[in-house]
Amino acid sequence: MLPLNIKWSPIIRLVRTFHEQLSISIVFLIVSLSATLRVSALATSMADTGWTVQTSGTTQRLYSVKAVSDNVAWASGLSGTVVRTTNGGTNWIAVPLPVTDAAYTMTALDANIAFVATIQVAMKFSRARLWKTTNGGISWAVKDSILTGSSAVPWIKGVHMFDASNGYYFSDPIAATWILKKTTNGGETWFNAATLIRDPLNETGYINGMMWYGNLYGWFGSTESRVFRTTDGGNSWIAVSSPNNPSSIWFNRLNLGLTTCTRSTDAGLTWSTIPCPASDSHTYVGLLESEEFWAVAGPTNSTIYYSSNAGDSWTSTPPHGYSGTAGVFHISITRSGASVYGWAVGSGGTIVRYRRTGPTAVTEQEQIPTRFSLYQNHPNPFNPSTTIEFELPRSSRIKLTVVDVLGREVATVVNDMLPVGRHYRTFAAGTLASGLYLYRLQTSEVTITKKMLLLR
Repeated sequence: MLPLNIKWSPIIRLVRTFHEQLSISIVFLIVSLSATLRVSALATSMADTGWTVQTSGTTQRLYSVKAVSDNVAWASGLSGTVVRTTNGGTNWIAVPLPVTDAAYTMTALDANIAFVATIQVAMKFSRARLWKTTNGGISWAVKDSILTGSSAVPWIKGVHMFDASNGYYFSDPIAATWILKKTTNGGETWFNAATLIRDPLNETGYINGMMWYGNLYGWFGSTESRVFRTTDGGNSWIAVSSPNNPSSIWFNRLNLGLTTCTRSTDAGLTWSTIPCPASDSHTYVGLLESEEFWAVAGPTNSTIYYSSNAGDSWTSTPPHGYSGTAGVFHISITRSGASVYGWAVGSGGTIVRYRRTGPTAVTEQEQIPTRFSLYQNHPNPFNPSTTIEFELPRSSRIKLTVVDVLGREVATVVNDMLPVGRHYRTFAAGTLASGLYLYRLQTSEVTITKKMLLLR
């Protein structure tokens, strides 16, 4: 029983206040500890190994590389050299061409299908050939050839496959006309796609110098400080001037592209100068839908430069940059969800690999999708490009297309095997007229369609 001569109310309030504060402190401690543990767990879920040297098995200079996935990559170079890995570069296997011509540029679709362009300069003739393999390089077949007299040298400088059926390549001009060819049957046959006159007469292109964003917008550069640009899948091209010779071109987004010490924010219509990674010529590559770019500066420069701010500044500091002992000529980067993979190649058979797995930024709300979803594009209405977002609950081969109101397919945005997770793709309208369009996500399990409006 409480003594009657003591005023207990203030004491009870004091005890109650202390109890409440203690409870809040305990709750805060628990929440803080939980958050700390969660952040720690998330931080360790990301692994960035930076650039590591691999053994290519060749001493020939490698001029071109294609990163297909975390495990699969191809590279080509002098004397008909082609090498391939299917285990992330732990082993590189020689799958040479049946000729010793220089193989300056190439591309690949998967572990089995690849295209390699070669050049042969003889006393009485010169010849460029485009080779294809469908069995991982066990055998090669010529799918196109350009033969000229000794005074004109045909040189395929870039080849690109949009999907398993459609592709494009460009070659240095012959008789003052650029060679621009398409395929619609998986590279089995190639036909002239456009007529483009070179001016002046000594204008040529750059090795690995062609870049495509989607299947409508494309670019390649020339030795006369000109960028050639298409918005209709390569049926027509226009030339715009660049402050520097555009040795290679890369667009992370339609409104963000880099070439030699210059940047475009309007799909390549105009270019302005930015800081140079190095004084030599540059090959650029970037991470789609990001501000990240990498650059290499030719076979005599052994550095890989990295920019996290769209070329405003560059660094060679690991893990994103690299400084080695042999020149690096070409670089290829690919991504799968939040993971990033890439290879760079160069002198003496040099191959270095980049690997960054796991998300760069994770929130506790991120979860594996439970169903196939297609979201409303943004912005909508749009002009000239828009972002399409979709989710996959499991790895799936998907086809994302755009059709008009009559049901005619006007563009293929994606036609590929993609991993589980949320994906973002940019659709560039090119020369399409204003109006209502449908975009459609197709898998073996579902078909989802939504509407979007293009306003010019």
